[in-house]
Amino acid sequence: MIICGSVIADVDAFSVVIVDRPIITTTPRRTENVFKHRFSIAHEIGHLLLHADTCEHSAAIEKEADEFAAAFLTPAASMDAALPQRLDLAALDRLGRTWGVSPHSLVRRMVERGRTTESSARRAYQRLAMVNDSSADPSSAYPGEVPTLLKKAAELAGDHGASMPVLAEA
Repeated sequence: MIICGSVIADVDAFSVVIVDRPIITTTPRRTENVFKHRFSIAHEIGHLLLHADTCEHSAAIEKEADEFAAAFLTPAASMDAALPQRLDLAALDRLGRTWGVSPHSLVRRMVERGRTTESSARRAYQRLAMVNDSSADPSSAYPGEVPTLLKKAAELAGDHGASMPVLAEA
């Protein structure tokens, strides 16, 4: 969601463009669920790429950003090869831990890729809701990304006189 006067407590992440630089900010709830956090960030990348010129908020714009996030995190060609032929929640849980997405989102992807029906997906969502352990540490489910370009960018900046404290202050 692009923030244009919204309250931060109502969102998981937001994006803005400041001095021609796209910024994505996550809110304190970011650690509650690593899969949701990754989706929120991908959703905001979608807004920055697709809706940079508007502060309009509509269901269609949010749906488009959600579709971008799903395609970004689980590309169709890769999912066609990876998704099980039949709805198998244990297999989707394992696949989700590999791809860093929730089994719920993979059920949705199975519908989109024609591997299951909406009615089967609804039943799967109900089963997922019954087995969801809200006390489990969600960060253990996915090891996360290891940024490689960030370190290189910091080294390059240092080579040009911008030390870590200077970068942090900026």
